[in-house]
Amino acid sequence: MTTNRLGGAALNVVLATLLGVLLGCGSDVAASRFALALSGPGGVPRLVTLVPQSGPVGTEVAITGYGLARSGITVRFGPGYIHDLASTDGRTLWFVVPDGLDLCPPGPRTQCPDGFPRVVPGLYAVSVLTSEGESNRLQFTVTGRPLDTR
Repeated sequence: MTTNRLGGAALNVVLATLLGVLLGCGSDVAASRFALALSGPGGVPRLVTLVPQSGPVGTEVAITGYGLARSGITVRFGPGYIHDLASTDGRTLWFVVPDGLDLCPPGPRTQCPDGFPRVVPGLYAVSVLTSEGESNRLQFTVTGRPLDTR
């Protein structure tokens, strides 16, 4: 008994054709609308989930979404930034909830605010910045500081 499986390209053609029928347009138009819906307008990243959605400082968090660059990604965490991150597949990105907030946005660091405020328990908006723009925001709840195990 054999099973036929569609490869990625063939599956995309089938999906685009089905979408074209459903939307009343050609498969090429449907495919471009489908890609736009996944990545956001103009390639701007679109976030889908944060896993976990809460945890203490030091928690490793996975962001899933679309349109994530493979390098040069910055995560905006509340009023701070986590720089120089990368996604191996363009759909998943990992970061660690920081102990303190870097207040310098991406780009030249000539005029950065002084200070490195500590991350305290509370709700933080999380978004991703790439060369294409800033994503939608998801919420992460910091539940506390890590326990000192010394």
